[in-house]
Amino acid sequence: MERSGPESADLARRADPRVTQERARASDPRRQALIAVLHHWHEAVSSEEVTSKRLIEIATAQVPNSSSSRWPDFREALLNVAGEGGHINSRRLGYWLRSVKGRVVDQMRIEEGKTLHGDNRWRFRFLNSSGGYGGYGGHTLPKDCNFAERTAQT
Repeated sequence: MERSGPESADLARRADPRVTQERARASDPRRQALIAVLHHWHEAVSSEEVTSKRLIEIATAQVPNSSSSRWPDFREALLNVAGEGGHINSRRLGYWLRSVKGRVVDQMRIEEGKTLHGDNRWRFRFLNSSGGYGGYGGHTLPKDCNFAERTAQT
């Protein structure tokens, strides 16, 4: 007996592996953590090559003449992936960066840069739709990122 109507559409949706993969990606906490770091990295650091120590310095920088953090969302994103005792651990951050380097998410990725005085340096890259570098490549930022609001204020 063939099914029709909403029930058959629901069965088709559950059976479609693309739908299942999309749901899995959307709910993957490691992917969400990487997305958060990438968006806030771009906002705070841009494409400058930096060490993990420098990333931490930027993420924890204070607004001049204030006790407010300049990049609180970036700090939270780094705490999420490399936090230890309420602080960002540079060694943990370095291991995490190595584990995600080259992984493309929303047309963005972290790349390993040149080594400087024995320290690895890292950089952020946007990829365009053909896989090369440049622009936003049609990328739209998540609503909870606040990147668009901050860009408009500067």
